[in-house]
Amino acid sequence: MLEKGDVDGVFVREVPRWWWGRMRYVVIAAVIGTLVVVLMGRSFQDSFARNMAARSLAAGLVGDSTLLVTTETKLARLDNEDCRAFWLRGVYARKRGNVRRSDSLFARLIRCTDAYDRLLYLTETNNQKLAELAVRFHPDHAEALFWLAQICSTKAPIRAMRLYRQGLALNPADGLRWRHLGDVYARLREFQNAIYAYGQSCRHGDPGANGCWRAGRMAERLGDYATALKYYRLSRSHKSRELEKRLLEKLRKEK
Repeated sequence: MLEKGDVDGVFVREVPRWWWGRMRYVVIAAVIGTLVVVLMGRSFQDSFARNMAARSLAAGLVGDSTLLVTTETKLARLDNEDCRAFWLRGVYARKRGNVRRSDSLFARLIRCTDAYDRLLYLTETNNQKLAELAVRFHPDHAEALFWLAQICSTKAPIRAMRLYRQGLALNPADGLRWRHLGDVYARLREFQNAIYAYGQSCRHGDPGANGCWRAGRMAERLGDYATALKYYRLSRSHKSRELEKRLLEKLRKEK
């Protein structure tokens, strides 16, 4: 029920209680919404600044190098504890030729998260210091193990073999790394193990169609022609067709 009155000469109406009951929820919702905006504001600002810095850095790397000047300013605005900021700053430092600075930033990135191990493997392929650090901080992350294994494969094949086996125990479906392990076994003259590793590569996607014919060629060298032909026929590569044809001709001549 509305009640009318005169307060200091101003005609007013008293708001009914049912109206306040409804508006109370609107006010509460508005307060909660304001708090969410305030609490998320910092996160949004950080994300926006990071995205802008990343776009500027990418443009500078593939296009106009003068854009790297503005990139430095944008990178300076990023949160110093943000793992992703370490990656962007490290890439920028590397582009500017400051290897010591980039190594320091990438080391902080490794200590911060394992999410960039794959990218670091691709960009810092031969950086053993960083790879060792990645394995120390992420001993149960296959990408870190594969990174260091790749570096050790020539000069320290036994260690590389162990690292590949550790990594493949964590990610047994990585056909490319099975092939790399096969190469290490071949270097160590462990030929049966090499056939097995190449065979696993063949069965797990066989990137580049190289695992199958490698398994076949290794089996052929050991005199296991039936296994060799099996793997040659599994391969999708043109090279395997040539190897199969050559082996069949050899077998016909021996009859």
